[in-house]
Amino acid sequence: MQISSPATPKGSTAPSSAAVPKKRIALMLSGLPRQWRVSLQSQLFSLRNHQVDVFFHFWDTIDAAEKDEIVALLKPRAYSFETPRDFLSEDKNPLYRRDKINLPSRLFSQYYSWREVAKLMEPYKADYDLAVRSRSDLTFVRDIDSIIIKIKYRDIFAPKCIENENMMVDLLAFGDVEAIIYYHKMFDYLPKISQGRLFNPEFMLKAHMEACPDIRILTVDDNYFFVRRPHMQGYSVEQALLEDPRLNKWLDPEMVSEYRDLHHRLDGDAGAKNVELFGCSQAKRLMVEVAAKISDMIAEKVQAVG
Repeated sequence: MQISSPATPKGSTAPSSAAVPKKRIALMLSGLPRQWRVSLQSQLFSLRNHQVDVFFHFWDTIDAAEKDEIVALLKPRAYSFETPRDFLSEDKNPLYRRDKINLPSRLFSQYYSWREVAKLMEPYKADYDLAVRSRSDLTFVRDIDSIIIKIKYRDIFAPKCIENENMMVDLLAFGDVEAIIYYHKMFDYLPKISQGRLFNPEFMLKAHMEACPDIRILTVDDNYFFVRRPHMQGYSVEQALLEDPRLNKWLDPEMVSEYRDLHHRLDGDAGAKNVELFGCSQAKRLMVEVAAKISDMIAEKVQAVG
C-alpha cells in the first residue's frame, strides 16, 4: 500500500533513516472508528518504509460518507463494517466475575471485533512477515522500525504494564503473524481463560497469551504512541504522552456516561455512583502521575543546565 507524503503529526518524530529490511506487514484494526483522521495517518506514516496492507473490522456507527473516507484512506485488502452486536446478556453470565468497572458485554464486543479482523486477514497470512494489532485512535509518534527489526518467530511486543506482571496492555501489539492471529482469537477462549480470575482485560490477555507457551511476550515503552481522546484537541505530542492512555479516558464525559449507563442498567443508582467514584479516582491518579512526570522533566532540565 502506498501513501503519498502523509503529514506527520505536529511534534512527532519521523522514522529513522537507518537501513531496515523492508517487511510485508498486515496492519489489523478493530473496534469503533473514532479519532481516526490524524491517528491512522500517523500509523501509515510510521510504517511507510514497508509494504503494508490494511485489514479492519469496525463497528458500523458512522455514516456512509465517513465510511467512504476511511476506505479511501486505508485502501484495505479486506474489511467489514458490522452493525453492533448485543452482548448485554453476558453481564449476568455467572461464568464471568466482574471487576470494579469492566463489564463482560463491553469486552465481548472488543474481542469479537478482534476475532473478525483475524478472520479477514488469515486467508492472506502467508503473504506477510509481520502483523500489527492496532485501533483507529492510536497516534504513533516515534520510529517503530526499532521494534520491527527485533521481531523474531513467535514474538509479540506489547506496551509495558508496570502495575502487575500478570497483566498485559491490550492497546497495541507488534509481532509474528501467527502470534498476532492467536492474540486476536481471544474471543474463542473466554470461558476457559476467565476461570478463577476477574473478567479484567489485562489479566485475561496475559493468561491467553501465556496459554500458548511457544509465544514470547516482550515489551516496548508506551512513548511510541498515545490514544487520541476527545479532550486532547490542541495538545502537543509532549502533552499527550504525559497521560496514561488507560486512565485519561476518564477525562472524557462521553466515556464516563457510557460506563455509567451500563452500570446503572445492571445495578441501579449504586452502579452509576460506583462509576462516578471510580472515574474520579482514576482522573485524580492521572493528575498525580502527570504532575510527577512534569516535576521529573523540570529536574532533568535544571540538572542539565547546572
